[in-house]
Amino acid sequence: MSAATTDPISLRLPPNLQAGVDACAAARALSPAEAVEYLVREALLTGKWLTVDQRLQLEAEAATMAVVDVIVTRIKDEDAWGDDVTRTVFVELRDKHRAEYDAAIANGEAARVNRDIGKRVRRLLDADVVIENGGYRKMGQVPRSADELIKTYTVLRRRGVAEPAAAHSS
Repeated sequence: MSAATTDPISLRLPPNLQAGVDACAAARALSPAEAVEYLVREALLTGKWLTVDQRLQLEAEAATMAVVDVIVTRIKDEDAWGDDVTRTVFVELRDKHRAEYDAAIANGEAARVNRDIGKRVRRLLDADVVIENGGYRKMGQVPRSADELIKTYTVLRRRGVAEPAAAHSS
C-alpha cells in the first residue's frame, strides 16, 4: 500500500451483491462505501494478494478501528463528550493503544487512517461538523508535544445543538 492517491473505483453491483453490502453496512453501522471497503479488506486478508507488510498493516488498522469503536461507544454511553471528542479519542489511542495505532499507520498510512478515525468518531456519535463563518470546518489545535498523534482535528457538535451566539463587539 502506498500513501499516494489512486483513482476512485466506481462499482455497479447486481441486486444480490448490493443486498449483501447493505446488510453488512447495517450490521456494522457503516455507510455503503465503508461496507465495500470492509468487505474488500476482508477478502484481501484471506487471499494471497497482499505482502506480509500490507497484511500486517491492514490487520492493525482493523484492530485500531475496533478499539476506536469501543472508545466512542463508551464516550457515547457516558454522554459526556464535547467539541474536542476527536482529540479525546486520539489521546486514548496514544495512552492505551499505541502499538496497535503505530502498526495501523505503517507504510505511510497515517494521514488516511487518522482521517478515517475522525470520520468514524463523527459517524458513531451522529455529530455535526462545526462550520465557521467562511464556510470552512472549524479546526481544533492540539497543544504542541512530541508525543501527539495528530496536529489538528475537526471540531464536532452534538446534532441539533445550536451554535453559541457570537459575542458582539461595541
